[in-house]
Amino acid sequence: MTVVAGTYQRPDGLPDYGWVQFALVPPARLDDGTQVTSSAVRVSLDASGSFTVDLVPDPDLRGVDGTAVYEVTEHVGGLERCWLLAVTDDNPIALPDRYPGTALSPSPVVPVPGDKGDKGDQGDQGDRGRDVWWHGTRAQYDAIPVKDPETLYVVQG
Repeated sequence: MTVVAGTYQRPDGLPDYGWVQFALVPPARLDDGTQVTSSAVRVSLDASGSFTVDLVPDPDLRGVDGTAVYEVTEHVGGLERCWLLAVTDDNPIALPDRYPGTALSPSPVVPVPGDKGDKGDQGDQGDRGRDVWWHGTRAQYDAIPVKDPETLYVVQG
């Protein structure tokens, strides 16, 4: 069993809010070919912005080197990021310290539209589609011995 714990704080030092989810990836395949899937484990941050979860991957579900890989989804402070966490032993893991990238942004990025750019070149003329149309009565349609797959047939009445 691996204990994963973490505390998330806003830039002003106050506790953050949200949840963290762990899903064993990829779904494992046992020696007999049976595919094993795992449901995700989601834990909510408490009032102090903290969480603790026990990850208990079956030893048979670990890779040949003993590693279990989890997809971690952090939904904290209204922002979300996903990354992979390799668990190789039963030592405690502290999040978000193990995140391989940059820290969560203190606030969402809001795109601000600028001035409209110049009009681009006109694209090439597209295919006109079917040029061959046929229309007539049901009796006339039934009398056609071989129907052309490129012809659109319209039966009146």
